[in-house]
Amino acid sequence: MRKIIVLTKNFPFDVGEEFIENEDKYIGVSADVYYISTACNNHSSVTRNVLRPDRVFRINEIMGTINKVLFYTLLGFVELFSKSIREELKRSKGVRKKLSVLYFSAKTSRQCNRILSIPELNDILNEDNIVIYTYWFSDLPITAIKLLKKKKKEGKWKIVSRAHGYDLYDYRSSVGELPFRKYIMETVDHVYPCSKNGEKYLKRKFPEFLDKVSVSYLGTTDYGTQNILKDDSVFVIATCSSIIPLKRIDLLVHSLEITKIYGKKIRWICIGEGPLLEDIKKLSEKIKENVECIFKGRMKNSDIMDLYKNQQIDTFINLSTSEGLPVSIMEAMSFGIPCIATNVGGTSEIVIDGISGILLNDNPEVQEVSDAIIKMANGKIDRDKVRNVWLNNFSAEKNYKQFAKEIGMNE
Repeated sequence: MRKIIVLTKNFPFDVGEEFIENEDKYIGVSADVYYISTACNNHSSVTRNVLRPDRVFRINEIMGTINKVLFYTLLGFVELFSKSIREELKRSKGVRKKLSVLYFSAKTSRQCNRILSIPELNDILNEDNIVIYTYWFSDLPITAIKLLKKKKKEGKWKIVSRAHGYDLYDYRSSVGELPFRKYIMETVDHVYPCSKNGEKYLKRKFPEFLDKVSVSYLGTTDYGTQNILKDDSVFVIATCSSIIPLKRIDLLVHSLEITKIYGKKIRWICIGEGPLLEDIKKLSEKIKENVECIFKGRMKNSDIMDLYKNQQIDTFINLSTSEGLPVSIMEAMSFGIPCIATNVGGTSEIVIDGISGILLNDNPEVQEVSDAIIKMANGKIDRDKVRNVWLNNFSAEKNYKQFAKEIGMNE
């Protein structure tokens, strides 16, 4: 059975990347899988189930964000001897972009060296028939390429990468450009954007590498449909996200403030935590006479699935300013829950207006969001059709079995 080394940020440690757990259930039986978390701290603990917990490793990130950026940027000057770095610096325009190149170069060199220092991987990294699978298309493919070159495994190892949102679209970068893109595309074997939108973006940017790019949808587990007695006197909204500016939870609160649904009370279940949580709670005080607000905080994924299955949820809302293709929407729709969402990234591939929900423009006004909520409450979205959109396109069993075949895990 082929060996595969998966480079992640946190999974299966700490929080974040919970959706990889769905994938492990399928790739873990198709290959000998080893996980390396590259962004944990010393206090992180394993919080996710994997088929082989003895094959889980981490390389600790010991510095805070500001110190880390400064440290790696300065360290990057040491790497100016590298031809690939000099070429990337020459191509990059502007001081901030050049500093980003130095940062990425030093950071990925450190990641590579730390991985090579893991004793349990010494023998494995000397083998030939290996797939290095990076879950993100930012720094991790560069780390994989450096591992390939240090071990002199060109033509023997295979490198593949998923691509989502912040790690794919240049406009999501703080400097307006992600470094080493062409270098990565020249070297890796294949890139799998998680949406058709991402696939088109990458193919437009690198037309010379069309055969290296193809969409591969993520997927979620089938927990069945809701089996509850609906209370028609209440309209229940759910959100599930980090409470950060990108998610625009404040826009939802302002919209709920002006929303009146004839003959119904409104209940909002807010799942998630983040730096803006207390601000959102204070803001929601203005709407408590009109809306019952329930703040659940951070929940285990299994508990969220229990909530979706056993409690009334009439619509799921995602008002993000940018996305890849939201797993949170997949999870809700697997239960037949229709969604209201902004048309960003690949969201339109799952929220099909009038069929699986209501698709708003990428920057809706408060009134537009309110109108969509009222329309959903008074409309007739067929929940069977909602679930069928998920079942036909975003089933974990279907998608991950196909992905395992595509990257040759069972060769």
